[in-house]
Amino acid sequence: MDRSAIVRYLMAQGFSPSYLGFYYFRDCIYYKLATGAGTKQLYIAVAADYKTSWKAVEHCIRTLIRNWYIDMGKPPWKTPCNKLLIAQASGRLRLGNGERLCDL
Repeated sequence: MDRSAIVRYLMAQGFSPSYLGFYYFRDCIYYKLATGAGTKQLYIAVAADYKTSWKAVEHCIRTLIRNWYIDMGKPPWKTPCNKLLIAQASGRLRLGNGERLCDL
């Protein structure tokens, strides 16, 4: 799967590409589909691509997800974790399933 398909999927879910975390999230999903690596390994790979720290990648993705969740009208204290959404998005893209993410 190419990155443009992941971008289209994320934008259809309501994620905003105006956040740097959007691109980190896209690349984490891309690497998850390609390698099946764990979350921290994904952060490390993305951080190497962008010449930043894995903690910055994690934080930016968390900010993206929190703001996406608030925009959906959900309470911020119930924001799903990065790991859950990376797994859900990669699983749905792998199966070709365009269902809405995290209807919790």
